[in-house]
Amino acid sequence: MNSLSIDTTSVSFALGEVFGVLLVVGGVLTLVWRLSGPWRRVAVPPRPLPTVQLAQLRARRRNIVLGVLTLIAVGGVVAAVSSIQALVLRLFAGR
Repeated sequence: MNSLSIDTTSVSFALGEVFGVLLVVGGVLTLVWRLSGPWRRVAVPPRPLPTVQLAQLRARRRNIVLGVLTLIAVGGVVAAVSSIQALVLRLFAGR
């Protein structure tokens, strides 16, 4: 592949970069959610718990995972926006 023929200042390149970042972030989010499933569900509690406490433990663990997923998603969106912003700055710097 000849890298000299790729126009890194084109809108198509920037959109491909943004969609690539968002695709990777989506994959990471899915992977974290799927791998944390058994931990979130607490299939076998460490000690016998009443139903209410077990539900609270599951909710707390679910909220922890959702917080981590939110941080990952925000990081991905920031990376995507900064990528497109860099292109816009390059496009308008020449004018």
